[in-house]
Amino acid sequence: MTFFQAGRMSPVIEAMHGRLVAEGCDRYTSGARLDAWGAGEVRSYTAWQQKPGFVGSAADGVPGPFSRDRLEVPDV
Repeated sequence: MTFFQAGRMSPVIEAMHGRLVAEGCDRYTSGARLDAWGAGEVRSYTAWQQKPGFVGSAADGVPGPFSRDRLEVPDV
C-alpha cells in the first residue's frame, strides 16, 4: 500500500499542495481539504512530473522520492 492513496490525510500532503501551487501546477478543481490526497493531487502532481520532462509511467501522478525531492516539499 502506498502512502499517497485516495482519502489519506497528512500535513505532508498539505505541504505538497502548497509547493504544487507555487510551481504553477495547480490542477485542483475544488476547495476540498488541502491535507487530503485525491484526484486534484494526482492531476497536479502529474503536471509537476511533466514540467521537468517526465513522460509515460514516470508521470503517473504518484510522488516518488526523486520527483518529490525535486519539488522541495518541506519536511513536516
